[in-house]
Amino acid sequence: MKIEFIKVDETNLVEVLKLEIHSHQLEMIEPIIECYNESLEKPCWRPRAVYVDGILVAFVMYGFFADEGENGRLWLDRFLIDKKYQGQHLAVPILSEVVEILKVEYDVKVISLSVYKNNPIAIKVYEKLGFKFTGLFDTKGESMMEYKVIR
Repeated sequence: MKIEFIKVDETNLVEVLKLEIHSHQLEMIEPIIECYNESLEKPCWRPRAVYVDGILVAFVMYGFFADEGENGRLWLDRFLIDKKYQGQHLAVPILSEVVEILKVEYDVKVISLSVYKNNPIAIKVYEKLGFKFTGLFDTKGESMMEYKVIR
């Protein structure tokens, strides 16, 4: 399986905006266009189209915020797999590669994310990758999880 992460910009935005999730997932993640617009306002965000064997299957966005916490905070903030490709065991391989990219791209000791407690599938994936609940909540009330980077 070949996984590629391509920057989302005006050349592929229309294609990326066609990614869809199931209706019950809509309350768990912001629309891609909102994420993209946020990345234009805050250049620290990195929106990426995720291709598996040349097929667009997912979207991910991450970013480092130097003003959060003592040493800044690296957020794995958005992740979705198109509903046509959900259930095909793609989340762990994709997110494993994302974690490896973040380890190389950023010199941090922790990768943070937040998740709604009523999203057990996502929680299971994150825990499988080594993320652990912190007991803290983000500004939207989502439970925060952290991955300790080992170098």
